[in-house]
Amino acid sequence: MNRSLLEGSVGAAFARYCTTSMLGMIGISAYILADTFFIANGVGAMGIAALNLVLPLYSIIFATGLLIGVGGAAFSANERGRGNDKKAGSIYSFCILLGLFCGLLYTAIGWLFPEQILTWMGASAETIGLGQSYFEVIVTFSPAFILNNILQAFVRNDHQPHLAMASMISGSLFNIVMDYVFIFPLGMGMFGAALATAFSPVVGICVMLFHLLSKRCSYRFRFEKPHFSYLKPIVSGGGGSFFTDISSGVVIFVFNAVLLRLNGNTAVAAYAVIANISMVINSSFSAIAQALQPIVSLNFGAGKLERVQKTVKIAVLTALGCSILFYAVSVLCSDQIISAFNHENNAELAQIAKSGIWKFFLAFIPMGINITISGFFQSVLDMKHSFRISLLRGFLLIVPFILLFAALFGMNGVWFAVFACEICTLVVSFFSLKRWQGLIQT
Repeated sequence: MNRSLLEGSVGAAFARYCTTSMLGMIGISAYILADTFFIANGVGAMGIAALNLVLPLYSIIFATGLLIGVGGAAFSANERGRGNDKKAGSIYSFCILLGLFCGLLYTAIGWLFPEQILTWMGASAETIGLGQSYFEVIVTFSPAFILNNILQAFVRNDHQPHLAMASMISGSLFNIVMDYVFIFPLGMGMFGAALATAFSPVVGICVMLFHLLSKRCSYRFRFEKPHFSYLKPIVSGGGGSFFTDISSGVVIFVFNAVLLRLNGNTAVAAYAVIANISMVINSSFSAIAQALQPIVSLNFGAGKLERVQKTVKIAVLTALGCSILFYAVSVLCSDQIISAFNHENNAELAQIAKSGIWKFFLAFIPMGINITISGFFQSVLDMKHSFRISLLRGFLLIVPFILLFAALFGMNGVWFAVFACEICTLVVSFFSLKRWQGLIQT
């Protein structure tokens, strides 16, 4: 057990974990961002429209890895805080097997029903061929994406945040380089972009194996009878991360459907630019939530509640500061951002995207706090409050808001819908946090 997380400076520990986690998560989100950039320049607007139709499916795969990884790591850290090292190791082995099973299941479904799935996601005759080329490669590598997220969570828990960061950044750099190679010199188009992205988690896993197979690693994989009793605490700990990440996929799906109806494929392509930038920033907020997890889980398991409360306060203030900074930079640099993804100089795409950036990105300010508080509840295995926050912002509020605002205000309403959803959720988040703190104090 790492005594520094139990006795050292909470602020210093959080800063260390947050920096490495944020750099790593931005690296992971750059997988898709790089694809969008190179597809925009190598394939065109229909290419990024097709990519945006696949993103919700990618979110499901990625979110499953977070569910098992974050939930399993939090569960394991709580057990280590109580001195149950053997059980902590058993949880690690179970998570790996569960992740491989889910990944293979997604691969099978994707290969059996690719056209049906993409048609259901809203693909048109113009985009289905491009979308299928990308989707089939990504779904084939589902086990790698899921396992990569699981291993990163446990490596981070094993007091190796720098290695987890290195794993993410290595995968991202590989993706960026190979995106260029596959799309331009080799002329492989969408298939090449997908292939570069698919091999990126494999690179990340290889980096982590240097620690996982060493004597320094406190986790050892063992084949043993599955402990299905672990499922509930894993879901309790990781459910918030699952719904936080999958909610971005749900939002993209609903946005695509509404924008197709309002302004066709050009609006979807414009939204693809916004969604990809948003994904990077969302990853930063998820990184803040992940950074507090090892500190909060270990201290909560050890009964050190003052350190738990101090950590969550620091994390919330960090999320608020980052969200304001992200919004300001995005608005000030909106022209440069759009031009990077608008190789064809499509004036309509540029106009729609610029209008969307300053309206849609207002949601970042409450969004960062909501994701952080949800991450806190995951860390203390409080499924009820974590799920409530994630379900509100990911499903229960966002879909009605998008449909209602689009009907009332058209395109402007679509952009403001996410902000309205996050503000409403913020009220619930603060109420839940205050109630939890009150119960702990009594």
